[in-house]
Amino acid sequence: MRIERYMTPAEDAPRGIFAHPVLALGFRPFFLLAGLLAAVWLPLWLHVLFSGTTLPLAVDPTAWHAHEMIFGFAVAVIAGFLLTAVKNWTKQPTPSGASLAALVLLFVAGRVAMLIGGDWPAGLVAAIDVAFLPAVALAIARPIWRSRNKRNYGIPLLLLVLGLINLAFHAGGGALPRAALTAGVDVLVVFLVLVGGRVIPFFTRNAVKEANVVSRPWLDWSAFGLTLALVPVHLFGLHAIAAPLALAAAVANLARLAGWNPTATLTRPILWVLHLGYLWIGLGLLMLGLSPWVPALGGTAPLHALTVGALGTLILGMMSRVSLGHTGRPLVVSRVTVAGYVLLTAAALARVVIPLASPAHYPQALMASGTLWAAAFALFVGVYWRILTTPRPDGAPG
Repeated sequence: MRIERYMTPAEDAPRGIFAHPVLALGFRPFFLLAGLLAAVWLPLWLHVLFSGTTLPLAVDPTAWHAHEMIFGFAVAVIAGFLLTAVKNWTKQPTPSGASLAALVLLFVAGRVAMLIGGDWPAGLVAAIDVAFLPAVALAIARPIWRSRNKRNYGIPLLLLVLGLINLAFHAGGGALPRAALTAGVDVLVVFLVLVGGRVIPFFTRNAVKEANVVSRPWLDWSAFGLTLALVPVHLFGLHAIAAPLALAAAVANLARLAGWNPTATLTRPILWVLHLGYLWIGLGLLMLGLSPWVPALGGTAPLHALTVGALGTLILGMMSRVSLGHTGRPLVVSRVTVAGYVLLTAAALARVVIPLASPAHYPQALMASGTLWAAAFALFVGVYWRILTTPRPDGAPG
């Protein structure tokens, strides 16, 4: 994807603290926040889980962990990516400076409310936490509408759907919060299928001329539609069709990936990490589809193949690539970043495979996976902190 440069009119240029480079474009603060959340929130949850420590969380610890991985960590990355990509797609400005700082504060307020809001009115916690996604949807809807960028009309709607699912989590009783969390993961996977289907073959075709990348529109639409259909199925408990639908989505996504020739990228970490993340989508959906007939898959293995495996890997790969590209640096990742890719892959394997192979070692699998996950994102923060908080070396804005 070609990186466009934009000049900010002098009268609109941020001033004072809002002129700091970290507020120049959405990917900068939100990628940093995502990396920090991934490196800190998961070890904190494991500490609460195994030590018995009590925190004033707004919900029970397991629900807090699931919610924050979806509506904290993952949503931060989506916000950072869209606030950056929409500017590129539409040639229209997106929030920077003070307006971007306001979005950052709104996001941070949600994390604080979920962390220490146990004694707060539930409605207040919900209002603070739920406000962020509609705000981001509005921020990207304006440039999309102004530019008549019809191809992306659905993206703000997807964010609003995710926001409504978050509202259902806060408002629901009984089984609704769990169904909302499952549907939230589904929406995130839909987003990965949508964006991954655009950028992975594009990046591969441009960087590896001999790759012979094949994209079939009918297969792209099938993969997207079948994956999207899982959202209402899980949200409304339509269990009879969930497994067959997941199997069909798995086949479509794996066939799609095969056409992108992933083996041609094995010498290019910045590419193979994206192919690997997309492979986890297919594997997670396949496990989900087989779960009624394979009892061992009836637990959380499919869910964590989609979250730790697909979501974590694609997020780490995209954050590292976007951070380099949009700060004017060569698209070559360092050895430390590649080590992060490897650690995250090990985290996914530990979380998915160990409980399946040896259920008695489930606690050890949690600790191993959580430690590897946190280390991978701590490396990202360590490598990209300076990149994301300093001006572009070429002097261009953004």
